[in-house]
Amino acid sequence: MDYTTVFRPLIYKDREDIDEFPVDETNNPDYLTMESVFMEKLEERPFIKKSYNAPELLLMIFNNARYIATLIFSENHPQHYLHKYLRIAENDSKDIIICNHAMPATMALVVNYLLHYNGEIFYGSRIVKAIMENFKDWDLKGASEGKRDFLDLLIDRTSETDKYPRWTTDDGDFPRRDIHEVLKDIEIDPYEIVCGLDYIIQETFGMYSGNPECSQIMKAIKDLIENFERTEPISETTREMLGNAYQKLKKAYPHAGLKWEDCVSTPIRSELDLGVQDFSLQSSGILNPNFDPDREVLLGQMDDLKEKVYKLASENEILKQQLEDNESEKAFNATGNECFTKAKTGLLIYTIASLHDGPTPIKAKLVSIISAIGGWETTSVGVEMKKAGFNQSDIDAVAKLFEGAMPNFAAEIRRQIPRQSKSKK
Repeated sequence: MDYTTVFRPLIYKDREDIDEFPVDETNNPDYLTMESVFMEKLEERPFIKKSYNAPELLLMIFNNARYIATLIFSENHPQHYLHKYLRIAENDSKDIIICNHAMPATMALVVNYLLHYNGEIFYGSRIVKAIMENFKDWDLKGASEGKRDFLDLLIDRTSETDKYPRWTTDDGDFPRRDIHEVLKDIEIDPYEIVCGLDYIIQETFGMYSGNPECSQIMKAIKDLIENFERTEPISETTREMLGNAYQKLKKAYPHAGLKWEDCVSTPIRSELDLGVQDFSLQSSGILNPNFDPDREVLLGQMDDLKEKVYKLASENEILKQQLEDNESEKAFNATGNECFTKAKTGLLIYTIASLHDGPTPIKAKLVSIISAIGGWETTSVGVEMKKAGFNQSDIDAVAKLFEGAMPNFAAEIRRQIPRQSKSKK
C-alpha cells in the first residue's frame, strides 16, 4: 500500500529533542555513531551556521529523514514514491532554505540510514540510485549549493567509517509504530485513527492475527470510535465517515474471534440538525422546553474534569517515561528478590551477540529475545535498546556477577560501550 497516504503519527512518532537521536552520546572516536558524524558535517553547512532557526532545522531534518526511511523500509518498490519522499523532506514548505538546502540534507541522511544500517540490502538499490540521480543536475538548474549540501553530507563507507574501529548505530530497523502504542498515544487525534482504520486493521492482523492481542485491539478501536461519536461535534460528513468505520470494524470482528454487538446509545444530532431546530424555535418565539440550566452547569463541570483527566494522563505518561529512563532502575521477582532489569538483560544478550555475530550487533533484532527472557512488552524493551550505549553502573554490576566464574566473559562485558551523559554544546 502507499504508506505516504497514512496519517504520519500512525506510522512514526516525531522526536521532540535533537538529543533523542544519538548525535553526541560520546566524545570517544572509537564509539561514534553515524548520526554523530552526520551532525558534525551538518553543523558545518552554511545554511545551518547562518540560520537563527538552526535548532528547528536540525530537528526537522532528523525527524523527516527517519520517517522517510521508515516509509522506504515499508515498501517493496520505494523508488516509485521518490517524489512523495522529496515533498516530505521539503516539509510541505515553499521556503527557499528548506527546499534548496534542508531537503537535500534530509535525503543525504536517508541515504546514510539505508547504506550504513542495511547496506547489504540497499547498496546498488533502485531507491538509492533514484535519490542520487535526483540531485545530479542541480548545479545546471542553478542550485549548486544544494547539490553540495547533499554530496558533502553523504558518509562514505570505506574512507570515513574505516577510521572508526567500532562504528556504532542507533538501531538497524525502521519499524512502523505498534498499534498498541498508537491507540494509547493521547497526542494522536482520534479523527486520524478513525480515518486511518483500513491501515490500523491491516497492521493489527498483520502483527497479531491469532493472538489475544488482536481481539484486545479490535475492542479498543470500537471503544475509541464510540467515545469519539459521543464527545465530538458530528457533521454530516463525519457521520458518514463513522458509518464507514463501523462497517469496516464489523467485518473485521469475526476474524479476531469476536461477536459484534451494536452500540445502544442516544443518537447524536448533527450540526445541521441543531441549526435547523434552533432556527425554527427562534422564528416561532418558543424557547426549548428541554433546556435545563442545572444540566448545562453539570455538563460544563464534566468538560472541566475531562481536561484535568487529560492533563493528568499526559503527566502520567511523562512520569512513566522518566521511570523507564532512571539509571537506578531495579527489578524484583515474585518472591521479592532483585533480578535483572531490561537494561541489564539487554547488555547481557548484546555482549553474547557481539562475541558470536560481530562487534556491533543490531540491537533491534535482539528485542524479541530479551522480551521473551524477561516477559516484558517488546515496545518497552525496544525503547530501552534504542539508547546508544549502556549505563556504566549496569556494566559494572553485570561484569562483577560473572567475574568469579567467567572472568573472560566479564572482561567482554566491560568492553561494551558506556552511555555518556549528554554534553550540551
